[in-house]
Amino acid sequence: MDKSIQKNRFNISITHGRQLLRSTIGNLSRQAIIPSFIRNRLKRSTNKKQEPVDNRRKEIPPELLIYLKGIGEDKISKKERREMRELAHYAYVFDQEFYRQQLCENESKKINTLGSIIFHYCTSGWKAGIDPSPLFDTNNYLSKYPDIKESGINPMVHFFKFGIRENRQSMDD
Repeated sequence: MDKSIQKNRFNISITHGRQLLRSTIGNLSRQAIIPSFIRNRLKRSTNKKQEPVDNRRKEIPPELLIYLKGIGEDKISKKERREMRELAHYAYVFDQEFYRQQLCENESKKINTLGSIIFHYCTSGWKAGIDPSPLFDTNNYLSKYPDIKESGINPMVHFFKFGIRENRQSMDD
């Protein structure tokens, strides 16, 4: 037999073998008998499109971690605590001076740390339409996306968790 024909048969069998392997891995990854860590590894090996890594999420600064731990459970709800922990990863977005300028003088004096700004934004700031910085317009986001307003989700938390991937804009031009 001619060598070129043998070579072509070999290439065809490799292609079909890979397809068979992918479909077998895909089928195995859906079997409940297989432990979840193996199923997850099999799913990753099927070369399916994975979610992009969120490179905007940063490590929470140590002073902010201390502030979060110091908040008593009686001061805020579990939902607000989760929102604070989420926004703590994006603390670099908050502009302290910009935020304080939007508040009345009494409230502005109470807010003197980054933690207190995030606390205020999660408990009452976003509901009052206060912007965390010039980079995020709270009222604009809520008016553009009424589904977010109706659900009662903190708009900035939604933006960082879902809105970016959904190509939602945090503000107009």
